[in-house]
Amino acid sequence: MKLNATIYLVILHGILFGVPMEMGDTLVVHPITWDTPSPEGWNAQYKKKVLFPDSGGPWAKIIMVQTLKCDPATKGDKYPCGEWDYIWNTLVDVPSADSIETFSVGSFVTPYGKRLVLGEDKGWVWFYDMTDYAPILKGLRELTVGNNQELLDLKFLFIKGIPPRDILKVENIYPYGKYKYADLSDDVVLKKKRIHLLPQASGYKMKAIVSGHGHA
Repeated sequence: MKLNATIYLVILHGILFGVPMEMGDTLVVHPITWDTPSPEGWNAQYKKKVLFPDSGGPWAKIIMVQTLKCDPATKGDKYPCGEWDYIWNTLVDVPSADSIETFSVGSFVTPYGKRLVLGEDKGWVWFYDMTDYAPILKGLRELTVGNNQELLDLKFLFIKGIPPRDILKVENIYPYGKYKYADLSDDVVLKKKRIHLLPQASGYKMKAIVSGHGHA
């Protein structure tokens, strides 16, 4: 924690006073801490407006660090950790013209937690490589993440350097949604779609985040 705080202050000093970041420096964005109130309501998620860096890059890596711990301050149920396994998606809302486009950048299934101990006060940590999402992790964004079964600490590490590849565009082929088996089977949703590839790109990558939860 002391190391993170020191890096955070150094980088802020650089941004505020025009001192350029050095290769390997890390900018920390820390939108949710242990002190952030647990969301109200059944299986409710945290919703936060997050100011991601518009400048200071390029970023060799963007890492999302998710830490969960059992705590009686959670509001999902009467247990320090949630009683059941639930899925949540990490969603980023990106303004587009006169509308909002939602990108699902992560997915997680909570553990059964009635008698679980998640690392006691330190919690358990999961790391997500977000480098490919660099084009949408810029400026002011609304973030939806986690739920109220465990306490969440969430931070983003922007590591200065040359990325493994330049990401020209992130496109939703089939945006985040909850779909019924009958509609999928009858081709009512997620229909065949033609994708127009950028001719100047030298490579393409497709990522799918699928769960069987909720498919009634």
